[in-house]
Amino acid sequence: ITFKDAEEMHRAAKSIGLTSIVRPESNENWAIARYLTLGINGIMLTYMDNAKMVQNAISQIRQTRARDHSDILVIVNLQTLEGLRNLEEIVSVDEVDVVFVGPGDLSGEMGYPGDIYHPEVRSAIERVLNVTIQKGKIPGALVDVTNVEYYHQKGVRYLYHHINNFLTRGADEFLELVRDEPSKAH
Repeated sequence: ITFKDAEEMHRAAKSIGLTSIVRPESNENWAIARYLTLGINGIMLTYMDNAKMVQNAISQIRQTRARDHSDILVIVNLQTLEGLRNLEEIVSVDEVDVVFVGPGDLSGEMGYPGDIYHPEVRSAIERVLNVTIQKGKIPGALVDVTNVEYYHQKGVRYLYHHINNFLTRGADEFLELVRDEPSKAH
């Protein structure tokens, strides 16, 4: 999406009391600051490999929104092997609210590109979720209709579902209803 799209989506979310979250195109200071000046409520930091990287990004959040930086939802998208190795130190950063595990990128890093259901990838995801819960942070996961109940029962509260899948399922259900309706023509 474009910056203008993010601005419009933030306004729409705000008008109905939803939290606006953006995943900046970069973790560089200019990109984080750019979105925070809109009033965005949450930032997803990507490719965070260690606590120092996370703390640098959080410093930018503090500088940009000095008066209300503690109100910004900080989400770390854990998606690299180095990030996985440094999981405990990343989760221990005070200002981190949510640790989301990015299964697509992580599966590629682990040598199983796109195979988010590979046992080693699943094990890594479970580790991230368990450590996040143990540290008292909010765990996040990619979900679909086949696993959302499992993750929710596990304590995952940041549930991400690709909009394309969400819309496709709704369209499929709608079309199924329309196709199954008996003809009303006389």
